[in-house]
Amino acid sequence: MQPSTWNDTNQHWIPQFLLKGFGIRGKASSIYELDNQTKAVTVRRVREAASKTHLLTDRDDKLMRDIESRAAAAVDAIRKGHLNRIGEDHRQAVDRLVCAMILNNPYSGFDAEATRRKVIAEEISELSETVKRYGGMLDEPDLRDFFDESLNHDWVSSIMESTSNQVILALTLMGLHAYRPTDGEYSIIGDSPVLVIHNAVNGKSSLLNPGTQVILPISSRCILVYAWTTEKDVLDDGGTLDREQVRSLNSYYYRGTKCRYVYGRDEEVLKRSRLMSLEWTPRERSNEVNAGWYMMLHLQQIRQRQLAAQDAAQAKIREYGARELVDIATATSGHATSPREQRP
Repeated sequence: MQPSTWNDTNQHWIPQFLLKGFGIRGKASSIYELDNQTKAVTVRRVREAASKTHLLTDRDDKLMRDIESRAAAAVDAIRKGHLNRIGEDHRQAVDRLVCAMILNNPYSGFDAEATRRKVIAEEISELSETVKRYGGMLDEPDLRDFFDESLNHDWVSSIMESTSNQVILALTLMGLHAYRPTDGEYSIIGDSPVLVIHNAVNGKSSLLNPGTQVILPISSRCILVYAWTTEKDVLDDGGTLDREQVRSLNSYYYRGTKCRYVYGRDEEVLKRSRLMSLEWTPRERSNEVNAGWYMMLHLQQIRQRQLAAQDAAQAKIREYGARELVDIATATSGHATSPREQRP
């Protein structure tokens, strides 16, 4: 496998077609940016916002262009309210976009290089131990150089091409809904264009857990929400959100992602964001928004009970099978035998 080559152009972790949905009224090529470190609100050009050089390799950049071009058509239709035009191809395009954006987010805490070094170390250790068992020896520095060149940085491509892509599978199983503010343009988007709210099941967090939500603002007037509700694809208008509900989501988004930069088309909304407390309670959300989260938690509890019941049923089946096997062996030979002894 050829080593990765990095694209040295300016690349966006929030696609420009999404950023333009938050562009200043009458000037969509520009956007208000809040720097959470300096607390300054400035005007930035969309082509410069939420971007950096050497974000993606050449291979991943080519793949992202294809993903974005396919998803842009679906997002545009959703923005315009043409939900009946969203087919399976459009849905898959949005799923892939969400997956890639979670991966590309430079503020997610995912250290790609540290992960790569860890994988290399594990590969070297396993191969060295195998060779030693047969009396051989390997030059670990040479082996490290080999893996360093062969194990590339094309994370997006690797995940998209995986035959068992759990992220995209989870997104497919989660219902996709579009929510709209009813009285103005208040939605914002930040460094993490996708806010994932995990709920742990048996101590483990996963997109597949009931109660998990993925929130993706696609314009100042439209928010996509993936919510684990059913194992069928769902796309509907999802209702509308009033001003307080949108502010509540903005507050959660702003706090939950620990954003360095926040973007929007309304300067006053961003100025208010500077004052948002990092500690808040459910009481600060409207009752209706709270009800949505509590409903997801309720579904999670139901699912946990279902899984526990399934595990108990399987345990009984295994116990019954083992007992039946012993009874048969005892009846035919006078003593209990192992399954291997029963084979002809």
